[in-house]
Amino acid sequence: MDLLRHLRYFVAVAEELHFGRAAARLHIAQSPLSQRIKALESALGVELLVRTTRRVELTPAGALLLDEARGVVERVERLQTVVARVRAGETGALRLGVSPDLPAGAVAALADRLADGHPDVRVLPAEHAAGDLVTALVDRRIDVAFVRRPLDDALLRLGPPLRRPLGALVAARDPLSRGTDVDLALLDPGRALVLFPREAAPVAHDAILATCHALGFAPRDVLPATGVDFAASLVLTTPAVALVEPPATRPAGTVWLPLAGAPLAVTAAVAWRLGDDRPIVALVAELLRAVLLESGGWTPAGESGARFDRPRPADSLLA
Repeated sequence: MDLLRHLRYFVAVAEELHFGRAAARLHIAQSPLSQRIKALESALGVELLVRTTRRVELTPAGALLLDEARGVVERVERLQTVVARVRAGETGALRLGVSPDLPAGAVAALADRLADGHPDVRVLPAEHAAGDLVTALVDRRIDVAFVRRPLDDALLRLGPPLRRPLGALVAARDPLSRGTDVDLALLDPGRALVLFPREAAPVAHDAILATCHALGFAPRDVLPATGVDFAASLVLTTPAVALVEPPATRPAGTVWLPLAGAPLAVTAAVAWRLGDDRPIVALVAELLRAVLLESGGWTPAGESGARFDRPRPADSLLA
């Protein structure tokens, strides 16, 4: 027995006190409506309506049930409305993976855009190391993240790729700081190279080193630095050059310079799980990409499509 449907039919008859009008309201025939009311009375073991040839009246039990039945029907209808809005991406909560790769202010800007156009959609930031984002997406601990490319994982969908040039962060007292750019081919191999940790993006990390070697710079040591602040501390205390994206705020005592010929760039994309087709996911992914393009210093990488076809390791990093 479909109790909800039978209660909805009972409410219509109880409010109209007329089977013909109730049947028209429900868009069904009068005979099956009468049969369903009798089935409800049989299931509950009480008489709900007194039927005569001239009128329909509620019994005391029917009058008591009416308020409860209305409440049940209204709550289910509200639930169905909420579910429909979730399906349409108009409401709900989404877990956003946040790592040092996501520029400061991007999450706040995303929240502001959602509040303006989609006030019932909430983003729940979840902090993760950059190298853990792919695993967190696959394990369903987060729903959307901004990840570096290329990836070794085929379980994700990626938005159109974004690009930022890599440049050299050096100490202000370093002779390199007096130039207009840094030529990798002229760097002393005795210098250490500061680079993001390999576990954060192994393919990209290896491709950068391969390009440095191809251009004639074979660094003595490769020092990992998760963020620009720690990279700055290394170049200030070690004969080193750090390859980093343009910092939003240059750390004190350092200078950032472009690389001669712009041979290196990082690519990244907004990612989510393959098969997660919820409209709310597509909405947040699109808005996050727009925020990064407008205020994060990223530019389109010139590729199209939501899926990533893996290139040779160095191809995605050579301008």
